Formats: sequence, C-alpha cells, structure tokens
Amino acid sequence: MLGFKVEKGKLKILQLEIGTLSEGKEKNYEKIKRKFSDIVAKEIERIAEKNFPGLKYEWIKQYVVVPCPSEIDQELKEKLERENIKVLSIDEFYEQVKQKIKEWKENNRTKKNIKPTLPNNLWMLKLIEAHEKLFYP
Repeated sequence: MLGFKVEKGKLKILQLEIGTLSEGKEKNYEKIKRKFSDIVAKEIERIAEKNFPGLKYEWIKQYVVVPCPSEIDQELKEKLERENIKVLSIDEFYEQVKQKIKEWKENNRTKKNIKPTLPNNLWMLKLIEAHEKLFYP
C-alpha cells in the first residue's frame, strides 16, 4: 500500500508492505529488502514528483507481519530498522491505526465538544472502529 499526505508543506510517503516470515532469518531479510528495493523506490519517487512537484518528503517504510509468530526476531527487526524499514506485528499495526483514529477524533471535536465520527470515505477505519466498540467496549 502506498499513501501520500501533505502536512505542514512537507510530503509524507507511507510505503506499507504486508507479508510473512516463513523462511530463515537471512531469506526473510532479503525478501523484505526486495519489497523496498531501489527499483520500487524510483517508481515511488516518480509518482511523488509527478503529483507533488518540488515538495521535500519524509518516507515511512513499514513491513507488517501476518500471521505473526509469537515474537518477531529482534536481530531481523534491528537489521531492517538500520535500513529505515520498521517491522511490525499485525497487532502492533492495529494499535498504531487505533491510536491514529483516537488522535484524529481529539483534533476534530465540534464546538459542543462532541466527539466526531470518522468521515464515510474512511470506511476501512470505520470498520476497525466498529470492531473495537463491538469486541472491546
């Protein structure tokens, strides 16, 4: 998944890849690195420049592991973090999304201090929010 957002005159690029850790440590490392390869990076830069010419950017690279083993190998995580790739379990990613929803709601209160609902075009986030209310009241 690829997302672009202009914030305070700067472009934020989110490159989110989802996959497994089904092989040995070195093969997993190589597989993940390919998802963020120079060829992929050049294409993303081309898209960014075409749609947001001249903006400086911050590039966030995340790899979400599904299904997640009980624990992600710390050495693999650290090695990829040195390459600016953050490895998250699906649970960590889910918590990150929930936190973003909470922040959005806090920053978009109405004059009557009523918590706003997410816009209809953010249906996937609304689904996560409904799941949360239903299963974790």
